[in-house]
Amino acid sequence: MSNIIRLNKEAPNDEWIVMSNQGTDCLLDLLITAADTIEKTDSQEELISFLKERKDINEISPGTAGFDLDEMPWQAGTINEDAEFLCRVSAAAQNEGTFQRLPYEVNADIVLPWLKQFFVLADQMKKKTGTGNSVCEDGMASQKVREYIADHSFCSEYLFKDWESFLDLLYAEGGRVSSILWWDHCPKKQLKESVGSGGYKDPDNDEFIYAETQLYKEGLETYTLDEIREYIDHERKTGFGYGSKYTSHDLIPSFYLAD
Repeated sequence: MSNIIRLNKEAPNDEWIVMSNQGTDCLLDLLITAADTIEKTDSQEELISFLKERKDINEISPGTAGFDLDEMPWQAGTINEDAEFLCRVSAAAQNEGTFQRLPYEVNADIVLPWLKQFFVLADQMKKKTGTGNSVCEDGMASQKVREYIADHSFCSEYLFKDWESFLDLLYAEGGRVSSILWWDHCPKKQLKESVGSGGYKDPDNDEFIYAETQLYKEGLETYTLDEIREYIDHERKTGFGYGSKYTSHDLIPSFYLAD
């Protein structure tokens, strides 16, 4: 019997993670192992404890370890922060170093798509709170910055065709970037080979999509504009990949703003 992980009971079938019992053990092992390397709050410890319980259940009663993310032990006051933590865990779980920490060989071709989808589900939990937008709420950005967002963003994640102009304006107005989430701009026909999954279609070209990756950079509050640009240029030039099968095509940043 398969185990299914999904966002909630209303989630469409194509967003489910459907795994064998052995595959479920591997997915949970990777998430739990990755979480060991990340500092956690009490509420985040509870989320990982929940995953450990599901692994125990899979060993005792195979085929019954599936769950909905909205049934995990979220705390109302920290759900956005904790969902971001779970995104970081799922990203770290995809590293080859995490694979090597398990006492068995991981089939990356099978497990990576599941981990990528788990990231998407965790990110959707963040967005459900209404505070997970890439750019801060009203009052935390200048009027000119908010107007730029309104005029130039083409989806709820505030992706910009001309992200360089957005950065120039943001820093000229005294704003700062706190973190960056990367998107892979790629042809739809190549999405299966992309490091990204899901995302938004290109409003100017129906054949392309902005696919959400698990590449997420935090701690940028102290960076100058030049340092932000240097980091972005480096990532765009070197690319982002998982082994030989999954790779980036054209990395595009979206921004979270510092308070």
